[in-house]
Amino acid sequence: MTDLKDFEQNLRLQNLAERTIRGYLYELQKLPKSKRLFKQYLSKHRDNRMLVFAYRKYLQYQRDNDLITSEELEVQLRTFKPPKRRGTNQNGKWYLREQWEGLIENAPHRSAKMGIWIGLQFGLRVGEIINLRVQDIDLDNNYVHIHVRKNWHPKHYRNRSIPITPTQKETLVRWITERPQLDHPYIIYTSRNNQVTDRTFQRWCKRAHPDLKPHDLRRSFAKVLYYDSKKDLKLVQILLGHSNIGTTSRYLGLDTEEVAEKFSQAMG
Repeated sequence: MTDLKDFEQNLRLQNLAERTIRGYLYELQKLPKSKRLFKQYLSKHRDNRMLVFAYRKYLQYQRDNDLITSEELEVQLRTFKPPKRRGTNQNGKWYLREQWEGLIENAPHRSAKMGIWIGLQFGLRVGEIINLRVQDIDLDNNYVHIHVRKNWHPKHYRNRSIPITPTQKETLVRWITERPQLDHPYIIYTSRNNQVTDRTFQRWCKRAHPDLKPHDLRRSFAKVLYYDSKKDLKLVQILLGHSNIGTTSRYLGLDTEEVAEKFSQAMG
């Protein structure tokens, strides 16, 4: 890995936390140069989450710079999946629609309120929220576009577009109109008008509610949409951007009986 300086620059363009960047570089610098030892080292240290995340990020950097193909990237990403954290609740928390206004109102300032509102209204991941740009809001066709672009991409490089309702459009138009002139295109920003990091957004969520985590916004969107759409699992799958409907059912924490009932209704 002779181009770690370029890779480091690429990481900084993605606005990652300094500690994360240092961790990634530290792990990658320990990788052997020999191809045989390189593969052995990666296989031996599969449980090292920082190493796996660093290597996956490096592969994505290589793909963006045409050093490897998209097919090679997909194979490697499937091969080197980060190990699950022990003791975490995969279902997590979710909040009823009636609770959304309280979460937004308790956020520390306007930009934080807007970020939390976006997460609840469109089901975006934290990386998608903080990297959402003004030009990604298509007010002519009424869509929020989450698409691959240079130096940033959604999870698994999977593009998707989420419809904007008339009520949502009013809020977005007002926010974009009142947004100050900044030297970056991002929808939400810090008190110093910089792009928001994921750590900063986590703090905003915690100040809105002690138990609120950024991914709870996406999960709340999914749960509310699922029940309001009369349990339309396919709709939730499309808007969340899942490739497999089984992932969506596990994500929603649906029990076996509920999935079987929905399947029977669909196939009946």
